[in-house]
Amino acid sequence: MTEQPKKVMILSGIPACGKSSYAEIATAGVPGDVFSADDHHPKGPYDPRNLQGAHRACYKAFIAALQAFNATLLIVDNTNLSAAEIAPYYLAAESFGYVPTILRFHLSLPVAIVRNRKRRKEVPDTYIFKKHAQFLTRDVLPWWSVEEIFSPFSEVEASRARELEMNTYEYRSES
Repeated sequence: MTEQPKKVMILSGIPACGKSSYAEIATAGVPGDVFSADDHHPKGPYDPRNLQGAHRACYKAFIAALQAFNATLLIVDNTNLSAAEIAPYYLAAESFGYVPTILRFHLSLPVAIVRNRKRRKEVPDTYIFKKHAQFLTRDVLPWWSVEEIFSPFSEVEASRARELEMNTYEYRSES
């Protein structure tokens, strides 16, 4: 019997698009771990001044897991919207004998805003607008393994998103 390759999934998408939910489901019942800068932010409201330290701690934990080489699945659950953000994880995974894949999560901007407003660690709408524009540039290298994931959403989310789109004053004031 051949051994299954050890995998790294690098999740890419705007806040509230379903990356963390996917990571939780994907690692259920398998020897794996999820790495997220969110886990390294201080408690309390979102503060962009903490980003660098949180990402540094996340990357260090990821490297330690690669070195241990005892998990069959490692998932990087950050926005990962640019080649500069993805490359360190992708190259490290390859260097340690893991097979990396980038999963790009697509979700409409209004639905993401609706979801974000219900999260425990809500980020400003302006941040989501900025990240959505960055996501649309598809900044990945052509030789990387990439899968496109289209996030499902509920009818309630769709209805709230339509309300948000129709309320142009609210939509513009937050951009």
